[in-house]
Amino acid sequence: MAFAYKGKNINILNAYRRNARKPFSSNMAFWITTILLSLTAILLAAYSYIGYKIISVNNEAVFLKEYTENAVNLALYENALESTQKAASLKAQREKLLECKKELDSIPLLSKKDLERFLECRGAYINISNIVYISSNSTLAFDADTSSFMNIRWYIRRLEQTGIFSSIEYYGYQKDGDQSYGFSVTCRLKAVAE
Repeated sequence: MAFAYKGKNINILNAYRRNARKPFSSNMAFWITTILLSLTAILLAAYSYIGYKIISVNNEAVFLKEYTENAVNLALYENALESTQKAASLKAQREKLLECKKELDSIPLLSKKDLERFLECRGAYINISNIVYISSNSTLAFDADTSSFMNIRWYIRRLEQTGIFSSIEYYGYQKDGDQSYGFSVTCRLKAVAE
């Protein structure tokens, strides 16, 4: 059975040619719609990304707030801060002590043995008083007295023989009553003079 089409003749070739020559306005509407849809998709993606980042930052801020306000963490922080301050203080003290040690090492002092030799020089005849150590020039100054002015020269000679002092200055004596002669001596330690 043959189909008979009664009506308009459809010419496909003519219809294709007619559709190929569509007006410019319909092609432009298609491209504008495509561009607008693309921009909308891009803006929607950017909005979604920014929203995700805002939520992520807010969650992190809440976590950090809870972490920093936690009593255990606050105690640990305060302990660490205190330890850091103590360490800084100890470091500063150590540096000062090392500086003092360096200065003290450069200044000659009487050792225990030297001090004993110094005191032995007086024997039973000399009484020493007002001993002063002047660190700026490593000088030992003192006052003394004796019952005889002859003991003064003997004492000065004994101080010179110790080898502890580079110079010994004796300023003469003064008679203090009938039985006493007072005098002053300044001794400079040997290490400074050399």
